[in-house]
Amino acid sequence: MSTLNVADDDTVFTAGRRILLHPLNLAVAALATALGIVGVIASIDDPGFDSPVALLRIAAPGLLSVWLLASILWQRGAGTADLVVRILLACLIAPFLVVIPVAIGQLVATAIPAFRAAVEEAVAARGGTHEWWGDGYGISLVMTIGGGWIAGASLALFASLILVLPIASFTAPGMVLGGSRIENLPADARVGTARRAFCGVAAATLGVTLWVAGGGDHISRLASSLRALVRYGWSASDGVWTIGVALVALGIVLLGWAAVRIRRHHSAD
Repeated sequence: MSTLNVADDDTVFTAGRRILLHPLNLAVAALATALGIVGVIASIDDPGFDSPVALLRIAAPGLLSVWLLASILWQRGAGTADLVVRILLACLIAPFLVVIPVAIGQLVATAIPAFRAAVEEAVAARGGTHEWWGDGYGISLVMTIGGGWIAGASLALFASLILVLPIASFTAPGMVLGGSRIENLPADARVGTARRAFCGVAAATLGVTLWVAGGGDHISRLASSLRALVRYGWSASDGVWTIGVALVALGIVLLGWAAVRIRRHHSAD
């Protein structure tokens, strides 16, 4: 068994500590920290949350969180306990392994006169309306800590729903079946039902995200949006919205299909 797997006598704490302190995971944490500090520096010249590089200041913790989840897909012998521990770590603990050193780096940077002068010059040049630094160094630090943890946890949850669970339902179905009602289905129906269920969750989750990103319009706009796409070509907002609606519909169909299979089996019992 891999040293990254959860042993029978492990607690969540001991298993999580062993996973987080693995050299490869620490290397990813160091890389994410470096990117976060680059984001802190770049945020000086980003008064309106427009720079992707500056957004690394709060998005970098998500790199470690997503890595911890995605790496279970090629981990030999991983089971349901491993998946649960990884999700808990990625959502709750791992972001702090990046957030805290980035915050310390930000504190050190703001103690350097040249850095403070650059920040104050950037804020003054925009009349104090700088989104990252305009409310003072304390609020800016809170943004880094709070925003980094929220971003890391959100990206981890998103990655588990649209990436890890649906892929694992094909490559390691036993990992996602443990403790679920699908586990009680007959062997010939178990894996297929799991794949429909988790792919349905992935499609619905991604679909809602694209639906909102495309404007979040009412479903009644679907027909007019499709006509506009045919007549005038691809429009970014209409296209994204239409794909989102289609994915939500697909997700509902797949989830409904899986639910019917589960219901029939339990009714028969």
